[in-house]
Amino acid sequence: MVRVWPQDFKRTGESIIISAIIESPAGRQELWYRVPAKWEFGLTRQADPFAIATLFLAMKSGEEMSIHGTVSPSLLQNLEEFQAVWTSWLPQKYQTVSMTAESYHEAPQPRTDSAVVSFSGGLDSCFTVHQHVHGRRGRRSRRIGAAVLIHGFDISYQVDEPFEKALAAASTILTSENIPLITVQTNWRSLGVSWEDGFATAISACLSLFSGSFSSGLIAGGETYADLAEYLPWGSNPLTDPMLSSAVFKISYDAGEYSRIQKAAGLLNWKTALDNLRVCWEGPMTGANCGVCEKCVRTILDFRVIGGGLPSCFPCDVSDQQIRALRIKGRAQRLNIANIVREARRRGRGVESWVRVLEGRLREHDRRAARPTALHRRVFQKARSILRAVRQ
Repeated sequence: MVRVWPQDFKRTGESIIISAIIESPAGRQELWYRVPAKWEFGLTRQADPFAIATLFLAMKSGEEMSIHGTVSPSLLQNLEEFQAVWTSWLPQKYQTVSMTAESYHEAPQPRTDSAVVSFSGGLDSCFTVHQHVHGRRGRRSRRIGAAVLIHGFDISYQVDEPFEKALAAASTILTSENIPLITVQTNWRSLGVSWEDGFATAISACLSLFSGSFSSGLIAGGETYADLAEYLPWGSNPLTDPMLSSAVFKISYDAGEYSRIQKAAGLLNWKTALDNLRVCWEGPMTGANCGVCEKCVRTILDFRVIGGGLPSCFPCDVSDQQIRALRIKGRAQRLNIANIVREARRRGRGVESWVRVLEGRLREHDRRAARPTALHRRVFQKARSILRAVRQ
């Protein structure tokens, strides 16, 4: 069984620690969140964030989850549907588990009818903020009450200097739109949950901490609705993100109809964002953009293809040689690069050298992906040997 024991809030200096003791077949550990004390008024006393945060841990073990606190019945209902989807996608990896709580009660209505948005300072989150602040989401536009920058996801909670750089850039961007920034520090990644599968639950748990003050949480969509069939299963998506909601706190996958290229175009007139955008997570200058990793290169090309030039947040432009050496490591990356090539052709830029090089790199990746692996070759050879033996 996976047991979750929420602890009393602890105040340490200017921070509040919200934590729970997690007991699972993997052992006993503490999951904690550190938030500025001035936001204590908006923190929920429900155990909902811990139900979300530990769900994949329970599904991975196949053990029943027992939460020794109060959980919203509507959330548990949605989490059952969430499990149904993920266990259908990855039945070899996850099992459906029952979830019980010490008590069941819907959370009280939040203080404001506004949204809190997860904010990394990257292209997706900047676009989401910009669209909502300026009412460009139509009837879906929400008043942004605050943004949350999380320390412990792409930047380890154990290192401070890179996070301070990211914090300074994010603060500058959000100040230009008069949006308060909340920092949340957490050790969620120590749970050992697959990041690619579980990062939406990690983000949603952080946003749900503030459900006492806000009525909804926005997760900036990373992939488009148009490419949905190509990239699922993926941790954050428009199908399962809303299943992390309760009756009083709705989680939304935002702006899924826009590609990264369209988002880049939507930010061209927001100079503060272009000066401080942060997309890099694997370069040597964690907390800022290295300009040479796959995501930096890809984002620079997003702006280049629309004629936006090189945003000042990047230290250098991209050469054809760098594009030729680009490593395409996943389905989502391949889709984004293919979109850049497609947009370049649509705009009549297919003859430019960088586009030809990018097309060649994409073709090479697809050829390599189509080659049989060593395992496939061994299976084929074994089958051929068996067939020969049968024929003899």
